[in-house]
Amino acid sequence: MKQALEAERLVRKVVIVRRPGAGGLIGLAQFVEARQGDPSALLVGGAVMVGAAQINKSAISLRNATPIARLTGDYEVIAVPVASPIHRIDDLVEVLRRRPGTLHWVGGSTGGPDQQLLWQLAARVGASPDMVQYEPTPGGGDVSDILDGGSARLVGISGYSELAPYAAAGRVRMLAVSAPSTKPFAGLPTLRGSGVDVTMMNWRGVFAAPGLEEADRQRLVSLMTQMSRSPVWARALERHRWQNAFLADAEFGTFVAAEHEAFISQPHVDADGDVRDLVGLLALRYQLALLIGIVALAIIGGLLWQRHQSTRREKDLQAALEAIPSLDPLPGQASVQAAVVAEINREFDSWKLSAAERDVAWFMLKGLPMKEIARLRGTSERTVRQQAQAIYGKAGLEGRSDLAGHVLHECMASTAPTAA
Repeated sequence: MKQALEAERLVRKVVIVRRPGAGGLIGLAQFVEARQGDPSALLVGGAVMVGAAQINKSAISLRNATPIARLTGDYEVIAVPVASPIHRIDDLVEVLRRRPGTLHWVGGSTGGPDQQLLWQLAARVGASPDMVQYEPTPGGGDVSDILDGGSARLVGISGYSELAPYAAAGRVRMLAVSAPSTKPFAGLPTLRGSGVDVTMMNWRGVFAAPGLEEADRQRLVSLMTQMSRSPVWARALERHRWQNAFLADAEFGTFVAAEHEAFISQPHVDADGDVRDLVGLLALRYQLALLIGIVALAIIGGLLWQRHQSTRREKDLQAALEAIPSLDPLPGQASVQAAVVAEINREFDSWKLSAAERDVAWFMLKGLPMKEIARLRGTSERTVRQQAQAIYGKAGLEGRSDLAGHVLHECMASTAPTAA
């Protein structure tokens, strides 16, 4: 928007202020309170903010702002890791219907369009709501990274714009899109065309502050209309794989109100769902819980001992790894340092680690705890742990101590002096 508005000389300058937190609710509350009647301010918001307000039962929602125009749409895509045994959306629907607890879903923030799509999908196929596992992440990029090399039971939901580049590179497998037609999506099957009557679009638009004069409101509607028709904006839509979802003025206001009304606060099974299947699943879960409890009592001592041994081994290996010449060049150590870094990078290349996984691997080798790695990378600790598991899987290692031991062995072999 900034590029289009300034390039087309519709305004002289755009200043962007970010207010993250609580799915955008913190920024929304500040905007509504501080910008009352201000015609120079616009808020960017959308479906994620609707979900955040509904889930948190917030007193402030987008209904408190002045709707100006809906700009973009991004239809939701369901995808799996390339190593997943699920190859078609029909296969996934069958697993969700019969064995929902075997799938682990990842997507955007709680209550957002990703989770909304999962709730609707579960309701349509009659899946047991309390057995659908969903893990929210900060954004679509995190979903793509988690799926890339993730476990076979993972299923991700994110926008087409986020997942399409990964699918084109062969790093994830897209199963279906929540759009009404396959035309803009290179033949990717739709959920509706696969027999599941669900559509979902993650939309984004702009809102003005409450209390605007009517002339100011009309001026902002006209401004957004001109921008949406500009060549700069058209190129942005194509570059980012966004759908042109332009809707302005009163029509947009009606749409926003309907979005709040249509929000699903919790999943439910359709009236014609097979209740007997649900009862059977719950009974089976109870029996499995008893069996797991008995087995756990038998092996818990062994697990604790193994944990103790692994922790001690990890500390020993980490101390040995730190004895390798520092990764910061020191006088007389430049060649050794370069050899160590080169050897570690060769290992990462051979494992085909993503950029995010490389960062996590380096931090782990330096001994940083998962919580600190998450803080440095601006993501959740759970996401870092998922990425660590992906690293172990690609490297064929069992855990962090094996990672340190492997790198120690390879670095020692590559930097050891040779006999003349």
